[in-house]
Amino acid sequence: MDTLLSGFSSLVWTTFTSLPSLPSSSEEQPVEEEPDPAALVKLKRSRDVAHAGRPRILCLHGRGSNNDITRFQMVHTRLCEHADCDLLHSPLADYAYSSDFHLLSALPFHAWWHGTLDGKRLARVLRLVLRYVERHGPYDGLYGFSQGAALVSLLSRPGMIDALGGCAVRPWSFVILGCGVHLGDEAAASLCPIAPIALPSLHLIGRWDLLCRTGSERLAEQYTAPTVYTHDWGHSLPAGLMEDAECAATVRTFIMAQQQALAASGNTAHATVCERSHIDPGAAAAS
Repeated sequence: MDTLLSGFSSLVWTTFTSLPSLPSSSEEQPVEEEPDPAALVKLKRSRDVAHAGRPRILCLHGRGSNNDITRFQMVHTRLCEHADCDLLHSPLADYAYSSDFHLLSALPFHAWWHGTLDGKRLARVLRLVLRYVERHGPYDGLYGFSQGAALVSLLSRPGMIDALGGCAVRPWSFVILGCGVHLGDEAAASLCPIAPIALPSLHLIGRWDLLCRTGSERLAEQYTAPTVYTHDWGHSLPAGLMEDAECAATVRTFIMAQQQALAASGNTAHATVCERSHIDPGAAAAS
């Protein structure tokens, strides 16, 4: 047992110390006040110079989770190797989904909602995320895990953004869903008609996710052309995925396809951010 615990602690520490420094909303919470404009431009300038060709993705955690846990997921799925990932947590407090989370994070844990959703509560949650996208976007894609995946799908439904009053920036063009849950249909139907979601989607589903696998598969069926990868784990995206070459190839192929489509359309989020901030990445890099 001591050997097992020692091995687990070593794996946690090795993974934690290898985590990249991703932009995180633990410092940029979804509140009414704007951050310092100069600091925001500096963040954008640094990101634009380093990764001008990569997609920008906004990432939403699951219930009882936080941005630290999402960071692990970005590393384990290798998403952070192919995209620039911003992490957003809900302002709603919650207990940790798993006691193991306390070994991985000292930050508070959060949920996007508690209990049963109705149309009014759902609209409030969706507008919170949409307002963040307007202020800090545009984003090329959205990522969500578990409850966050349900939230991403509800926000991505045809007609939903219009039902919420529109979006001041270009909406995202693809989604990535980890161990998604199928929730909120009745509440969403009170806001806009139910229709298939035409966005390209990547679904990472746990083969041994006994509680949510069926819901993950039902969520994938809401999309017109889903890419589905079933990994050999449960309701998680653990460090073991880093040894899964097929998963890594699936993620890389999906992101590259979206990157090519964005480049062909000329609608990359980085280009829009540079235009809005009056930044020339080439000139900035040369300086």
